[in-house]
Amino acid sequence: MPVETPGSVTHWLTLLRAGDPQAAEFVWDRYFAQVLHLAHRQLLGMRDRSQDAEDVALSTLNALCHAANHGRLANVLDRHDLWQLLTTCTLNRTQIGRAHV
Repeated sequence: MPVETPGSVTHWLTLLRAGDPQAAEFVWDRYFAQVLHLAHRQLLGMRDRSQDAEDVALSTLNALCHAANHGRLANVLDRHDLWQLLTTCTLNRTQIGRAHV
């Protein structure tokens, strides 16, 4: 098991699972731009512009915090797990928009 340091994503994930609001802020600050960029790339060229990349990014990170508050992040142990989850959630949210095209 990796050693957690105060600046590591693993450390902040532990705190997020414990309900620490500063941990949620850390995750938002650290990942919002990346999630936004991914959402924007996925939504490019869609005829149906009912979805906005920023809305997708906000929804993804909100869902992450909601899952953490309800004890559903037990398998998200490090930055790789977190990024995989964020990617999957973001892609799922953009695919919903694509289904309406």
